[in-house]
Amino acid sequence: MTDIALCALLSGGFVGSVYAWPKERQFARRCVRDLKAASGDEVHCVVRDAPSTIRRRAVSFVGATGASMLLLEHLLRRQPSDCRPLWGSSLLRHAVCPEGTISQSLALVAKTGVATLLLFSGPLVEGARFPRWSATDPVIFLRNYVLAPVGEEIFFRALLLHLLRRRSAATSIAVSSVLFALCHSHHIFSMAAEEYRSASELGEPEAESRVYWKRALERLAGVFGCTLAYGLLSGYYYTTVCAKNLLATILSHALCNMLGAPPLRFLCEGPAQQRLARAAVYVAGAVAWAVLLSKRARR
Repeated sequence: MTDIALCALLSGGFVGSVYAWPKERQFARRCVRDLKAASGDEVHCVVRDAPSTIRRRAVSFVGATGASMLLLEHLLRRQPSDCRPLWGSSLLRHAVCPEGTISQSLALVAKTGVATLLLFSGPLVEGARFPRWSATDPVIFLRNYVLAPVGEEIFFRALLLHLLRRRSAATSIAVSSVLFALCHSHHIFSMAAEEYRSASELGEPEAESRVYWKRALERLAGVFGCTLAYGLLSGYYYTTVCAKNLLATILSHALCNMLGAPPLRFLCEGPAQQRLARAAVYVAGAVAWAVLLSKRARR
């Protein structure tokens, strides 16, 4: 259990780096003490998509990711290996081309991207679209589709799965996925404040704070489910399909962030024949994904 405890401790430090900033700590404390006051305090309120919040958290995130890279580089250098470092870095070799040449690695990255798009055939038919740079705040775009995939894959896949390497693939994937999902729990404070402000703007009668906390927890449960599912997918990619190719899982992560959770509208929208056709696309996409990856896994 020592390796799992270490992973949990490191995960706490990874997400806890956000609270190195006094404003983040003060906002969290204010939410717990008085949600109404915290939500209405424009000076101390933390809005997740505000440019100042993104910049502040990006500094913490990049710092935590950098520390993770240094730790992983140290661990990889201590581990006996026949692979030569790439440009002097064991981590770079491990991340870019753990097996074969760079061109083979890039081909694997492309195949993983295609497999992920096949898995999203149903959502794409139901209207899921890639975000456009021109229609998205550049800071938010970089956070969601560049920083988050790179940093989270380095920490939760490369580092944690390396620390859990003595366990079975299923156990290591499950542990890292649960920790990945739990590390999104810090959004609860912003969610609760958003629920309070939204209720006020809609003219709802003021309720007890626990009502807004409950709504925030319901939203967080959805986030937990999506991140857990993606953690399992990415862990499977990393350990079984991609031969620990980190670039492949980063691309997959970015694609999943862009397309979002499957809408599953076929369950309740449209005439029966149309719903059946859309459901068939979901199934066909999943089958094509499984067939493509099974060929790779058998190699």
